[in-house]
Parts: sequence; C-alpha cells; structure tokens
Amino acid sequence: MLIRGASGRRAFLTGGLALASSLAFRPAQADDFLADATLRILIPNSAGSGQDIAARLFAKHLQARLPLTRISVENHTKANGRVAALMVWQADPDGLTLGFLNSNLLYAEILEAEELPFSMTDFAWLGSLSLDRRVMVVGNHTGVTDVATLMARQAPLLQAADAANSSHYQAGILVNALIGAWIRPVTGYNSSARALALIRGEVDCLLGTWDNMTPVLEAEAGRVLLRLNDCDLPPGFGQVPWLGALELRPGGQAVLDLIDGQSQIGRAVATTPGTPVDRLELLRALFLDVASDATFVEEATANGLLVRPSAGASLAALLTRLLADKPAAAAAFQAALTCGQLRADTGQAC
Repeated sequence: MLIRGASGRRAFLTGGLALASSLAFRPAQADDFLADATLRILIPNSAGSGQDIAARLFAKHLQARLPLTRISVENHTKANGRVAALMVWQADPDGLTLGFLNSNLLYAEILEAEELPFSMTDFAWLGSLSLDRRVMVVGNHTGVTDVATLMARQAPLLQAADAANSSHYQAGILVNALIGAWIRPVTGYNSSARALALIRGEVDCLLGTWDNMTPVLEAEAGRVLLRLNDCDLPPGFGQVPWLGALELRPGGQAVLDLIDGQSQIGRAVATTPGTPVDRLELLRALFLDVASDATFVEEATANGLLVRPSAGASLAALLTRLLADKPAAAAAFQAALTCGQLRADTGQAC
C-alpha cells in the first residue's frame, strides 16, 4: 500500500518520553533526507494481525508529519517474518527502510536454529510502541475454567499454531515445561484462522498476544486462563493468574526471564545498521512523537492495541542484556523445549 499525503521494567517502558519532548519533531528537520523520498515500512505479519494494525496506524500518523514523503507499507510474511528482518538488514543504510521486527527473532538467535546473518543487537532501533500482553485463552467447550482444571485434565489441549518456529507454538511448549500442563500445538493455522478454529471448537486453546485474542473474546467463545508475562489486562477481566506466580519446574526461572524479555521487546521498530547518527536520531524523535501523540494512542486503544512507548536506546540496552550470555540462555531454553515437546507428544512428565 502506498500512502501519499500532506531502572528495570518501568524505566524501560517509560524511558525516552522526556527525550520525545526535548527532540519534538519539526517538519523542517526532515527536509534533508526525507523530503521527496520514499520511506518503506515493512511488516513481517499478515494483513489484519495486531502487528499489521499497529504498523499501518503508525504509518498513517507518521505520514501526517511528513507531507513531502511517500510512505510505502508492505507485508512480507515469509519464513515467519525472517524475510522482512533480512530486507531491513540488507537495505541501504540511509534510514529509508523501517521494519516492525517480530520479537520471536530473540528466540531464533538464542537457539541458533537458523543461520541468521544478523544479531538483534546490531540493528539501529527506533523504539517500541508497547510491551506485549501474552496470554493463554481456552475455549468454553473444554470445561477448563482455571489453572487447577488445566492441570487436572487427562487429555491434551489442542493449540492452533502456524509453524513450529513461531513464538506462540513455542509458548505452548514452554508452558508445558514450566508448570506441567498438557498442551499440544497443531500447525497450519495462520493468524486469522487460529481464532476461527477456536470459535468453531476445532482446537481448544490459543497462546499469543492479547490483541490477537479479540475475536475469540468478543464471540464469548473462550476465557483468559493465564498471563504468560506480568502484564495488565484491560478492565473487566478480573484477576488472571500470572505464569511466574505459579510453582515452576526446576530451571524455570531462566526461561521465564526470556519470556518476559521477549514480551518487553513488543512492537519494536528498527532501521538498517550503519544508518548515519543524525538520521537515526531524527527517526527516533519522529517515532516517539507519533507514539506519544494523544490521537494516535486513542486510535490505537480503540483498535485493541496497548501503547507503552520506549526509546530506541532503551530497547537496544534490553537486547544487549538478554543476549549477553547466549550459551546459558540457549541451554535453559532448549532443555525446556525438549521437555515441553515430550509432554505435548506423549503426555509424559519430564
């Protein structure tokens, strides 16, 4: 689509908002490299997904600030979003290619399951629009009403997933490993098909971001059973237990930290490594100007999106911390995946 027109988690989430005001965007600043240029925004997810909605809404409000710039919004979904990340990586370092990069790249890099030619720490990060609210939703037809009935169930809960390397597939496997649940991911369901499958009763549960659960909850076909990260849910959903407050299996804390870290990455936006510092700082100021704009927040909220912006420097620091000891993280993560997959396939405890 081509648009034309006129210290800790709290510190991470709020860091950079003072910067936004001190670097408040002025249109004249963009005359040098954005005027009469095409700015590409790449989305690694399909149309209608939460990431797609967030990216297109961001592009709309960015366009209003850049009347002399052509903004091209493109979906590139191949390889579970890896292609979009590679396109950003390989683009000219001129600041004219932005990508909403999937947070599942963190897991891929830790596991080194794929030969990625980049590290997440190498991208030039503009910031993140929000943290992810990751939850588990179960269908009403299952009879699972709380964690106790989940743990007592003697048959697997079928989970809709698109591919075995997707973050929501891995989430089900990790929940198995961390608390001994019995979730069996079933692949072949894209973003929109997953919700429909649960509404129809073809599968029993979904794990993923809050905004992708909206169709199920609006249809009153399921309930939120578990929060996978320590996040606030919208009013009216009561006290949903957090995974980290449950009794975890040995070694579970390291894996829980990775789940929480991935959630903090959220809807992160990057440009190509090597982008000149002055261009990067302008793009960062533009990003925070959009993300902190009251009209943008209002429209995002109306679309079921959470907006909790963080600055590019804060996001880069988070990724550096999460990837500081990849061998240790990989060992804990792989052990949990092996255990959780055994549970999914056979029902056996590890």
